[in-house]
Amino acid sequence: MRRNASSSPTFDKAFERAARLCAGSEHCAWDIRHKLYEWGVAKVDADTIIERLYDDNYINDERFARAYCIDRLRFSHWGRIKITAMLQRMGIPDIAIQHGLEQIDQQEYREVMEHVIVQKDKTMDENDTYKRHMKLMRFATSRGFELSEIHNFLPED
Repeated sequence: MRRNASSSPTFDKAFERAARLCAGSEHCAWDIRHKLYEWGVAKVDADTIIERLYDDNYINDERFARAYCIDRLRFSHWGRIKITAMLQRMGIPDIAIQHGLEQIDQQEYREVMEHVIVQKDKTMDENDTYKRHMKLMRFATSRGFELSEIHNFLPED
């Protein structure tokens, strides 16, 4: 919900608030732009604030992508495909996304994928092996894991 113009923060206060937000944790321009709009900042001012945040290194796409990739793997148990799609949706450049994905430890990635598949398998009542594997593959791909790697972790019945 947007505030009316009389209650919108001044440019300097909005910049300070956004800078504090960025200093506390990693954010991308997409996040900050939405926050600024929520605070009632005009589009022209929001663009200027974001530019200044980039200049002062409060916002850094590569740093954000690295943190986002690792956090989404560890805490949300997402695969590379879903992580990539979400970063692209936020307007992060492809090169920054690639550098972020390179920070993911392959062993940790495989362990998370295996954990996701094993946990899902425990909750399934399907007795037909083929159907069970198909459901597990659909589930794992919906979490963003690569089909070519999912096969390695399907339970053998």
